[in-house]
Amino acid sequence: MVKNYDIYAWACDLSNFRGEGILGTNFLKHLSCNSKLVILAESPEIKCLIKHNKIIVLEKKVKKKINFHFIFNYIYPFIGLFKLWIHFLSKKKVCYVNFLPFWNFILFAFFPSNVILGPITGSLTTHGLSVNSLVRRFFLPMCYSLSVKICIIRRFKLLFTTEILKKFVKNKKKLKCYFNYNLINFENANKKIIKKKNIDFLFYYRKYSAHGSENQVKIIKKLLKRKINIYVVGDYLNLKNVRNLGIIQRFKLFKYLEKTKFSINESTNFYSIFCLDCVSNGVKVFFNKTSKVKNNFFPKNYFLQINFSKPLEAANIISKSINKNYKSTKLNFNKEKFKKKYSSYFSFLNEKR
Repeated sequence: MVKNYDIYAWACDLSNFRGEGILGTNFLKHLSCNSKLVILAESPEIKCLIKHNKIIVLEKKVKKKINFHFIFNYIYPFIGLFKLWIHFLSKKKVCYVNFLPFWNFILFAFFPSNVILGPITGSLTTHGLSVNSLVRRFFLPMCYSLSVKICIIRRFKLLFTTEILKKFVKNKKKLKCYFNYNLINFENANKKIIKKKNIDFLFYYRKYSAHGSENQVKIIKKLLKRKINIYVVGDYLNLKNVRNLGIIQRFKLFKYLEKTKFSINESTNFYSIFCLDCVSNGVKVFFNKTSKVKNNFFPKNYFLQINFSKPLEAANIISKSINKNYKSTKLNFNKEKFKKKYSSYFSFLNEKR
């Protein structure tokens, strides 16, 4: 039984090879550094103590899978809610770290009153007539509105991973919000970008429709016909002449990215951790032209627009870019300075509600 801790934190994911886990771990380090408190963090796969930037693992049972099953997505969040209440009633500060989509108004309604909320996620509405796209287009905005009303009543400060949901957060005067928190995951490669890169294209493949993987695979098939050198990380992509690297840890990914010229970003998150890692290593990123997020943090020539829904057109644009002489641009993004923007978010630890 662990007794010497100040904050109990529940996270559905604290892995070092998935975006949610990396962001969750970095958030807890950020929280510990700002509060100067010791955190007992628990997830279905790991239990650890976090003090400043140090992590002491107490229990661990990691399974390397990118996509989560039903229990992870929809049951564990409520198991975490139950555990928060146990520690809250024991007079501990409590924190809910991740798997916090803004549509889940039930969680916001039943959190303990002093809960520290981790980064909130959400996605854009999608076009089309599938059940998934119709739900995202019509049902999710109603859930977002409910969550906003609940958060205003409960006087929550909100920390969003991106600015995708900015238009849904009304009554900004009544609700303190912080956006683009995902950028704290940026890790500078701390070395000169290699000019002679021998990997044309490295693709993060995840079998998940919301990430636009189906359209991305169509583009890759077109590129393979042009004998373009393609590596894939993540889920196995069963295509001839593709080199599958599997699920690898972040530091290993960096070794491949430093040799890579181009990649392609997912549909829903312009500043995904994979995208940030690409930019850090001098990899230029193709993104879907329907993305609404503006690039205000990195050189514009690192981001190249294509239309995911037109694979042949996209492949033509990518091929022309790959055949040009590669030129890198110096990065001036200061992560430590950027993190200071969120200092006031953590100040509520000393506030009474």
